[in-house]
Parts: sequence; structure tokens; C-alpha cells
Amino acid sequence: MNGRWWWASQSKNYRTAIPGGTLWSCDIRRPDGSLSPRRDRRFLQDMRRGDGVLHYADGFLRAVSVVRAPWTETPRPAGYPKVRVGDLDSGWLVRVEPLVTELEVPFGALSPLLGAGVDRPFGSDGRPAQKYISKVEADEAERVISLIGATHRVDLGDLSTQLGVDDVGEAATDALSVASVRLEQRALRQRLLQSAAGKPSCVLCGEQLPADFLVAAHILPRRMLSDHERLHFDDVAVLMCLLGCDALYERGLITVRDGVVTARDAVPVALHEAVRARTSRVVQAQSARQSALFAEHDLLHRGGAVRADRVL
Repeated sequence: MNGRWWWASQSKNYRTAIPGGTLWSCDIRRPDGSLSPRRDRRFLQDMRRGDGVLHYADGFLRAVSVVRAPWTETPRPAGYPKVRVGDLDSGWLVRVEPLVTELEVPFGALSPLLGAGVDRPFGSDGRPAQKYISKVEADEAERVISLIGATHRVDLGDLSTQLGVDDVGEAATDALSVASVRLEQRALRQRLLQSAAGKPSCVLCGEQLPADFLVAAHILPRRMLSDHERLHFDDVAVLMCLLGCDALYERGLITVRDGVVTARDAVPVALHEAVRARTSRVVQAQSARQSALFAEHDLLHRGGAVRADRVL
């Protein structure tokens, strides 16, 4: 596998960074006023368009992305809280495009595949190093990608031809694909936020929230939509919150049946309260097409067959 790879350890801000498509960090100022450069943070300045990134958070590899633009100096973005005294309010922002998300590969399965030591993701004890950005060799990344394909049943394709690409055609939505790269995702989310007329809210729980806490969620799994369907933004997606609705809906623990949020028959005990708080809410579909996709999602998670003749 060609191309350069990086490891980003993001337990503090992963849920902000991935939906926003960003990596950000800064230098530290010592008590005497001098700067204390952190090598693992400054690796952001070495990232180039087309580099691959493995995103780690809270014990698991969570996502794979590709760098879409090199660093620019920016103020501290929302969702990047200060983690120690001396953190500056100006730093370096790198734009990334998530290729595959919602992974749960434990670090114990990764440590034998990735290097340990200076500038590497793991320490000599086999545990993730306390570093923000680390280097990953191409052959190591290839082993990790193979593991993801085996454990998560996704078609990872040939990354050697998919990373390091400078231009993406307007009509392509899967040109830089690990499973399905979401080239239209940013435009989709912007469209939904604009349609909310300054009052964005989650379609399932109804809470009005800051935009950072809302994602563009496909009503029916994106993999089941054609390129043509994916570009019907107003029909195929809605805003859902990161406070539970997106995860519960994606896993089919809640669905929208006949315009009402409905719980699946078997819900893990630990999730009963989260599911109960969302059920029985009325969801107003914005079009007949949107309503039909909600019905297909419900049918999908009740074991039924979705329509093969869908037309958008």
C-alpha cells in the first residue's frame, strides 16, 4: 500500500473531530512565558493532502480518514477544549474526510500490528502512547486495513490508488473509498443546516442544539442508495443529534413507523431509558419520498425486504 499514514489519538474530542472533519492542536506556553513545542502535536504540520489517518478514541480504533487539505493557522475551534494549563488559543487545523466510521477495533488487536517507540502509536508495554499524532508505516496500515475488512465486513477496496488523489470529480461520491467515502457529506450537512433556518434540531428527539452536535444522518443506510439517490439531499437525510439519537437509529433500536418513533422489540436493558425517552414522538416527514425511506428503514430492522424498485 502506497502513501503516508498517521495515527490520531482523540479521546477528548473524537465526536467533534469526525463529524466536523478536522484535526487541531497547538503549542504549550510554559509558566515562564516560553513555548514548549510538542513534536506529536506539530506532526499536523507534516500532513499532506492524500495522507491516511487512523482515528483512535477510548480504547478503540474508531475511523479511517484521508487528509483533504494541509494545515492552516486557526483559532481554537469549538469542541477542542483546553486540556492543560498553557494550551494556546491559536494552532494548526488540518481538514480530513472520513472514509469509514463507527469502527470498534480494540487496541489489543492493533498493538501487534503497529510499531512501538518514539513517534509511534504504542509504547513498549503494548498500550497506546500518550501522544496526539504518531507515524504509521504503510505496511502497518495495510495490516490494520485488512483487520478492519475481516472484523467489520466492509469492502475496503484498493487504497493504494485511492489515497494521494488531488482532485475529485463532481459526479463521484465514492472516488476515495475505504468502504464508502462520503464526498457529499459536507454539502449534505450544510444543506440540512441551512434548511433549518437558524434553528437546527434533531428530527427524532426534537431538541434544538448547536450545529456541532448534529449530523447529517441517512434515513436508509447510505450503502443501500445509488449515487443518484445520495444527491437527493432533502429526501434521503435528516439532522440527528450526537446525544444518542443517531446511534440508536443507525442500529435500528428505534425506527420511525407511520410517522412515530418506535422501539425495537428487543432492546438491551442498559438502553431502555434512552429508547423510552425517544419513543412515541411524532416525526413529520418533509416529503412522500422521505416517508417511504423511513418505512424502508423500519422494515429493514424488522427483518423485511426493502424495495428494489425505489425511484427518487
